[in-house]
Amino acid sequence: MTVYEYAHSPLLMSLMRLLWASLHGGPRVMRTHAESVRQHAEILDALRAGDAAAAASLTHRHIMGVEHLPGPGGP
Repeated sequence: MTVYEYAHSPLLMSLMRLLWASLHGGPRVMRTHAESVRQHAEILDALRAGDAAAAASLTHRHIMGVEHLPGPGGP
């Protein structure tokens, strides 16, 4: 959430809070915690370097490039 706060967008923060609240404990993914931490570190490194394109690409891969586990009560 800290990264989203730096966008200084109340709308973005509201949307992210709603998204996380709707996930009831967070997303259920096949990725290990260690892999998630590594990907977050890569995103932060790109942000620190001022490389917006790399940060955007890494964020997209982190969110869209993961297999999700079935939710409760469904496939």
